Amino acid sequence: MSYYVNRRETNAIVPYNTYSQHDLNSASVAKKIRMKRQRANCIIGGTVGGAILGGVVLGPVGAVMGGAGGAAATRKVCKTREKRRQSRFEQRQFQQQVLEVRSQSTGIFA
Repeated sequence: MSYYVNRRETNAIVPYNTYSQHDLNSASVAKKIRMKRQRANCIIGGTVGGAILGGVVLGPVGAVMGGAGGAAATRKVCKTREKRRQSRFEQRQFQQQVLEVRSQSTGIFA
């Protein structure tokens, strides 16, 4: 069992479970930040690709329209993919925590 110092009262020591919801959230936040960076890079690629394709097909006006369309389409695809990955990540984290708690528990229901 681990202990941490309560932030409100610096002299109070409060026990807590090492696999708390806070740990899950901090891991989720780090994962979300990474995925946000990846999405930004993906959108840049979609914008450039759309601008090049639009420029080849319709000239300068097509480049602007293709860039905007490519960015919008890529953002939508990347955001959907990101949500799916985040959901799967959180499910795996939760399952790992449940298995660890089950393996640590003792008693009649273990």
